[in-house]
Amino acid sequence: MSVRLLGAKGTAIKLAKLIKDHDQIYIAAAWGSNSQVADSLIQNKEKFVSVTFGLSFCQTDPILVDRLVGIKNAFVTISEKVTFHPKLYYFQSGDNAEAIIGSSNFTNGGLDKNHEANLHVKGPTNSTVFAEIRAQIEKYRPLQRPVTKELAESYRLQHNAARLLPKPPNPTLPGTSALAAQLASPLARLDWEAYVKSVKSSPYHNFKARLGL
Repeated sequence: MSVRLLGAKGTAIKLAKLIKDHDQIYIAAAWGSNSQVADSLIQNKEKFVSVTFGLSFCQTDPILVDRLVGIKNAFVTISEKVTFHPKLYYFQSGDNAEAIIGSSNFTNGGLDKNHEANLHVKGPTNSTVFAEIRAQIEKYRPLQRPVTKELAESYRLQHNAARLLPKPPNPTLPGTSALAAQLASPLARLDWEAYVKSVKSSPYHNFKARLGL
């Protein structure tokens, strides 16, 4: 059994090789993008045993969903109450197996520009860790939905609508920027009750007049 740590780009290179080299492909990933690695995946669709992508928050590329239409053993999941969030990539050929487990989604960010950490594991198919990975992927069966043309078209409409919604910005942390200085001010840190108490106790303002205004 060998174990190696991979970053995002290293994971992309390894995935493309594993997709090409192995006879069976199992994937369970929260989100996916249309990419060169996706090209390799689709070119080897006859090897699919269980390939599943989540659609939560409309983060999966609709082009990838379109490419999965009608492919045997290709699925998407829609979880209403919880998020489908695994990143499991498992490959098997006879007595040999390899897996990548970690933080990378099957997305352009997860396989290129993001800061990611993944373990590449290689060893005998009957190893405990590989048996557990196969069992875990099997647990996702009730969530899987075959990718039909109707499903893909519906998802594309919702994905396009979601793109128009504003995304929350990254938080501004303590630092030297003007916004950081504003957030560090005593006024910004007051809760409403403390703010009202402060205004009431101020000798320079008429509280009732200000409240009326």
